[in-house]
Amino acid sequence: MPEELLLRIMNKFPIRDIYTNWGQTELSSIATMTSADDPIKKKLKTAGTLLPNLVAKIVRPNTGQVLPRGSRGEIVVSGWAVMQSYYNNATVTAQAVL
Repeated sequence: MPEELLLRIMNKFPIRDIYTNWGQTELSSIATMTSADDPIKKKLKTAGTLLPNLVAKIVRPNTGQVLPRGSRGEIVVSGWAVMQSYYNNATVTAQAVL
């Protein structure tokens, strides 16, 4: 989000705290989140820190090779919030869940 847009939202709406986060449907919504005390610059440039009871890594797509910090790749998350299966669909679950 552009900084000027975030500042405009913060000034226009009576929202006490604004957070940045990242997630996906298969993670019960979010996996990372900033805190209320984080500076705006951090909220603009990151998606926060990993939530408790989750582990994550960045891997090379199709190989699973773990990449060094700062590299671009596929985000892989594991933990209590990750879905176990697709409802009543063992075939799709077998294809998607490793």
